[in-house]
Amino acid sequence: QPIVSDINLLEEEIAPLSDDELRGRTAAFQERLREEPCCTVNKAGTKEGDPLNIVFVGTREAIWSALVRQGWHATEVNHMKSAMKTTRSFFFGSQYLYSPISPLYLYGRSQDVGIQKARNSVSRRNHMRLWRAPYNFQGQEVYVGQISRDIGVKFHKRTITTHAIDPYVDHTRDGLIGDLAYSEALSGVGYVSGSRVSTEEDTYYNLTPDPYYSDGYRAVFFFSESPVSLSDIDQLRWLPEWHPALDSTQDATP
Repeated sequence: QPIVSDINLLEEEIAPLSDDELRGRTAAFQERLREEPCCTVNKAGTKEGDPLNIVFVGTREAIWSALVRQGWHATEVNHMKSAMKTTRSFFFGSQYLYSPISPLYLYGRSQDVGIQKARNSVSRRNHMRLWRAPYNFQGQEVYVGQISRDIGVKFHKRTITTHAIDPYVDHTRDGLIGDLAYSEALSGVGYVSGSRVSTEEDTYYNLTPDPYYSDGYRAVFFFSESPVSLSDIDQLRWLPEWHPALDSTQDATP
């Protein structure tokens, strides 16, 4: 369990906050998220991996309940046996609900949680990695993470198998909004900058190395322990950094 620091601007106070105070806290939180590293790194911290493009805010129970409700599963630790399962799942088109994901690093450690949502086969799963941030926001836990969609399996000398990702990682990031909106636990979503901008003209690669393209924004998800209907999900237009994907949140499908 990582140590959570006391950041005065982000701490919850017993006294109710005024509108100006709340705006100040929110602005400080946005700035803190923008200051996070753009990307995961390898164990040595010498090479960039996948972009850090999602943030979860809420109680642990609310976050994990939403994910489980929408069919997300924990992953295995990568080893020879699981690599063979991954290979069989790819070639025979079967689901492998707990196919492993390789470790990436943030805050000097590998992901605290690795989860995936299987589709028709392991080669088409969505997966995410989450790290507990060393701070809270208004008494809620904060997790910084990475999400991408696998579109194939390839062989790698170190892990036997690894997954090729869909290069358009923003599609997967934004699709998560539609997915979690149906969990009845998503209370709000907004966007902040800070992730890696990568275009077809100036392309960045993850560690495998697969190319990816991104507008450089992080989707920030707020979770509630009380049920939230689709019409009650707040679209947080954190000007000037609102995001056009918010316009279609209500119409998104998982």
